[in-house]
Amino acid sequence: MECREIKDFILMLIEGEPQDPRLNEVKAHLEVCPSCRKEAEALQKTWLLLGEWKDIAPSSGYVSEFWTKIAQKKPWPERIAEGLKKTLIQKRPAPVFIGAGILMIVISLFALRNYFQGQEAEQMVAALNEEEMEVFENMDIAENYELIENMDLLMELEIIENLEALQT
Repeated sequence: MECREIKDFILMLIEGEPQDPRLNEVKAHLEVCPSCRKEAEALQKTWLLLGEWKDIAPSSGYVSEFWTKIAQKKPWPERIAEGLKKTLIQKRPAPVFIGAGILMIVISLFALRNYFQGQEAEQMVAALNEEEMEVFENMDIAENYELIENMDLLMELEIIENLEALQT
């Protein structure tokens, strides 16, 4: 058995379940494998500590108090609504409304700026003549001009090689 398989049976060995025939293989493996033996010893110590655990009895009214508190607790949507009401209906609600107004103005300005930039770009594209439009459409080729230029050089080298081959 491999270590990963052994780890599944260590707890059965600690609990003392003798009916599984594979436990003999587990014992044999633990004698030769220090890593698995160390894990088994740690589990054995934990098991013994859990056996010493003493139950704590709750007070006589604990269960009824618990359920009473749960019944009195409001659902989360109601708690959020109350929090919003307290925030908005304060003695000084003006700062809240002013902050919300400023936030709306800033968002509106960004939206308008993006809208007008988009319109401006569309107008610029519409105003291009045929030659400029062709350059605009082939912009990706222009961005890779150096690469294309080197391709032309390679093609010229191929032509030269072919000419040399024809001359011989």
